[in-house]
Amino acid sequence: MLCGEELEDVIHVLALCPFARLVWVVSSVPWDIVAPTTGDVESWFRRIRSRGTWQDFEMAAMTSWALWYNRNKKVFEGAGMMAHGVVELGRRQTVLRGDSVTFDLCLVCPRMRTCFGFSFLPFSLF
Repeated sequence: MLCGEELEDVIHVLALCPFARLVWVVSSVPWDIVAPTTGDVESWFRRIRSRGTWQDFEMAAMTSWALWYNRNKKVFEGAGMMAHGVVELGRRQTVLRGDSVTFDLCLVCPRMRTCFGFSFLPFSLF
């Protein structure tokens, strides 16, 4: 667990954890777009895509990836980043991938032993 506040599921790590909320405040994605209404990750990403611009969605996807990357670094290596570092990592990944590249975001939770994968394509969702 990163924060010790509650069970660490995917939505908690990406949006509900106090650290994740700080990351979203620092990011360029408005909180009203990324605030979760359910515990379902797929619905959360669909909601982000429907409420924001493509740039919001792309940044939210890469910030989510960076949050999960940071979580893994902290859990498995004991070294995580500050909120600004997570946001910057997400921004760099967004720039590196560009609009014409398809990419996968796979969130693996060892406790749940599941993988939830997405393919993000410009101007569409799934």
